Amino acid sequence: MAPELSVLVPCFNEEGNLPELVERTERIFDRRGIAGEIILVNDGSEDGTGAEIDALAATHPRVAAVHHATNRGMAAAWKSALDRSRGRYVLTLDADLQYQPEAIAQLYREICFSKADLVQGWRSVLERNKYDIRYVLSRGLDYLLKLAFDMQQHDVKSGFIIYKREVFEEILAHAAGYFYFQTFVTVAAKAKGFSMRQVETLFDQRRAGRSFIGRVPVGLVGKTIVDIGRALVEFRVREPKDQSLALAVGDGAAPSPTGEEAWRRRYYRAYRTLLPVHHWAISRNAPRYLDELRRTQWLPREEVEQLQLKRLRRLVHHAEAHVGYYRELFQTAGITPESIRSLDDLRRIPVLTKQVLRENLYFDLLSDNHDKRKIQKIVTSGSTGEPLAFFADRFQLDMRWANTRRNVEWTGYRFPDPQVRLWHSTIGLKPRQALKERLDALLSRRKFFSVFALDDQALRRYVDYVRRRQPALLDGYAEAF
Repeated sequence: MAPELSVLVPCFNEEGNLPELVERTERIFDRRGIAGEIILVNDGSEDGTGAEIDALAATHPRVAAVHHATNRGMAAAWKSALDRSRGRYVLTLDADLQYQPEAIAQLYREICFSKADLVQGWRSVLERNKYDIRYVLSRGLDYLLKLAFDMQQHDVKSGFIIYKREVFEEILAHAAGYFYFQTFVTVAAKAKGFSMRQVETLFDQRRAGRSFIGRVPVGLVGKTIVDIGRALVEFRVREPKDQSLALAVGDGAAPSPTGEEAWRRRYYRAYRTLLPVHHWAISRNAPRYLDELRRTQWLPREEVEQLQLKRLRRLVHHAEAHVGYYRELFQTAGITPESIRSLDDLRRIPVLTKQVLRENLYFDLLSDNHDKRKIQKIVTSGSTGEPLAFFADRFQLDMRWANTRRNVEWTGYRFPDPQVRLWHSTIGLKPRQALKERLDALLSRRKFFSVFALDDQALRRYVDYVRRRQPALLDGYAEAF
């Protein structure tokens, strides 16, 4: 039987703590009836940690060993442990026994009952040595993080956290480029809209071994300041990027359309650099999603279907946990995220009708973890008889742009060849939005023709323009054609 909970433990020179850690953690598994496993990662230790981990794995069936030849840091150790683990939930725990293994049960109980995306164990002031320089530095960094990232939680930087597996995967995908990404886990979670809960836990003195934080950690402080600057740009200045596609396709460069000339590549680079200037609805992430979509189209069919199933399960998880309408609908239909085992299971989910959307738009269909500052009300043109309103967040708008661009490339069109669009142009847009829409059309070499003025004179003008300019692409509403 697959474990329900995987405890991920990075270890660097911790041989003296590991037997007690394993014994206490397994005792909690047994006492609370938790189907759990422990993944111990030897992160390039210089003492007997590696041998101790192998000995524990050989004598404890619920312990698995992972080894790094060199010290690669906390985030890399988490990644290796996550790859080896099988649990629906994952919990990150330091090996030094300062966080108490007995508190695992509290965090596990809280995430099961609250349905939150992650639950953090914050370090109580009880039994803390408030005169230790490490405590002073930790509290100072905590206050700095709260100020810089508008965090209201207790003890922002605590790494004693239990996550839904897919949530940890998404957060960990942001770790590249940081010296100490473990400091910014809850910062990333907040920026990405994940729901968080906190549980007060004891934080004890180290039993054995030495902390990697020295008495006067000048280098660590400097690197942490650099990390804070990077995180400010990534999570406050820019729109946080969804990492689910990136996790599936890796970090390779996206293939350019076949035979693309150098001038097209230069023009596109300039276009995407100026996106905030000429596009009101999408962020700088949209071209990155396009690169990832281009890579997915070359995956083998089996991998594409695995990616589709993974994203479907993620969507169902989100809907059940955060959207009241779907939570009730799933309960009635007997649907759980775990029951989604194939793409055919999508048929079990009732279709959302326009009438249901209109009746539940403002509250029951809005997730409980959305940010009202980052959603956009979209109203359709009413070409099918009656306008329809709904809300979209920046990720949806970015992905819609990327999908449209990728789909157009399948026709043979190459940006920025001239194009004509039979559309509504700027109807329903605010003046600033309409100005950016016109600027984007200019840079995209796109000519808009309104479909709401299709009299004989307009049609002759449109046809004459197409004959003279010979655009590479003609698109728009089907009924307009």
